[in-house]
Amino acid sequence: MNIHLRPATEEDLESCLELARMKEFDRIVECASHEEAKNLLGSYLQTYFVVAEDDGEVIGFFTAEKTLPNEFYVDIIVVRAEYRKQGIGKKLMEEARSIAKREGYSGMYLLCTKENPYAEKFYTSLGMERGQEYIVFSEEI
Repeated sequence: MNIHLRPATEEDLESCLELARMKEFDRIVECASHEEAKNLLGSYLQTYFVVAEDDGEVIGFFTAEKTLPNEFYVDIIVVRAEYRKQGIGKKLMEEARSIAKREGYSGMYLLCTKENPYAEKFYTSLGMERGQEYIVFSEEI
């Protein structure tokens, strides 16, 4: 296994879209069409979008953007199922942290559902802390 991280390109969008759909990221799944989902994912090419590849095959990626006054928000992070628990997610998060530091952000955050204890364990293993500042309000319509 020869894992390489690099900035994503237009050519990576189909592979990344497939990974995002497999992980059922709401914003991707809820798109009305394949083209709409591809455009949504493609919008990250203007912010932060990094892929992990093994021998030229995209096996994971993360997208991020600036949100709060000086916060780096990791929106999507995913690793292909058969490559999980091999340190690839950790490499992606380390790259996100490196970019955030290099760009002068004061902090980094992401959101994780309560129904995903594996993700919570993963993020805390990286030294991230569970946030207490925000309460999420939602309603079904």
